[in-house]
Amino acid sequence: MLRSGGLGGRARVRADEAPRARGGRVYCSRNSYPVPGKLGSPKSPLSVSVLSAMVATCSVGLSETDSDVKFSASPRKSAIFPGEPCVLDVVLVNDGTSDLEIHLGYDGIGAFWFEIFDAAGKRICSSSPMVMEGGISRPSRALVRAGEKEHRLLVLNQWCSTLLSPGKYDVICYLRTSNLAARAGCRIVVDEENAEEHTKLFSDLAATITGRKPFGEQCFASRMLSSSRSPRAVVALAQVVRRSRAPQFRKDALMALGRIRTLEAVQVLCSIALKEGEKSANVRRTATALVHEIFETVNDPVVREACEPVTSTTVSEGIPAQRD
Repeated sequence: MLRSGGLGGRARVRADEAPRARGGRVYCSRNSYPVPGKLGSPKSPLSVSVLSAMVATCSVGLSETDSDVKFSASPRKSAIFPGEPCVLDVVLVNDGTSDLEIHLGYDGIGAFWFEIFDAAGKRICSSSPMVMEGGISRPSRALVRAGEKEHRLLVLNQWCSTLLSPGKYDVICYLRTSNLAARAGCRIVVDEENAEEHTKLFSDLAATITGRKPFGEQCFASRMLSSSRSPRAVVALAQVVRRSRAPQFRKDALMALGRIRTLEAVQVLCSIALKEGEKSANVRRTATALVHEIFETVNDPVVREACEPVTSTTVSEGIPAQRD
């Protein structure tokens, strides 16, 4: 059962209307929809009252006339650990009398982006719409029939890190397509870390990715694991690289290790880059390129020293786009 913590609302809009408030609802045209990053700044935090109004209000703009749409977002867990993948249930409800086709971008997530605010109203993350690489990614459309709803599960970490201090945070979810612009808010709670439970969570995700689960479950588990920046994910990511037979899952895990950049993550990358038994040239090349990049951009002398067995014996050829 999904947690009912999402805060959204209903908007009845016309494409030619200017933004205005009426009766507690927000009306806006698609062209005048507010752009993330323009609503405040880290140096000038939003007031708590303004932020609360943003979180509690869903605004929708449509190119179609006389359409009724509700948009909401809610976390599937009441609380998460720092860095834990945060899964949001995003729902579009079509209360109109005609069907609505929504273009959701590549993989059904390219049209979404997020902002996160702390309890003081300070923006701590402002993402952009995701740019997909193509390849196995495909544009996605959703047909929301009149009177029905469309659910999407999104991993917030793909846009914004949840490696945050314990506390309460407000999340604003944006959706903008060629025929729809919407905003919905929810609140997430970051708890104190429990090392044992946190490590088990990542281990379970790795088991799903490398096991015999349905491919769709494996893909979503890969999104969750590879989007975390938690150092506790390193062991699980290493398991995926070494055990998975899917090239994309292995590459996603390698890229995640390259973002974490701890000593343990670098040691895993180095072992893969120098592993003679590794059959995939692309895996070795990716690991090598990541180690070189870390060596050039990290100031920690311990991490740089760990990179030297690779940087002193290899040349980076860049991260390959082709998957083998």
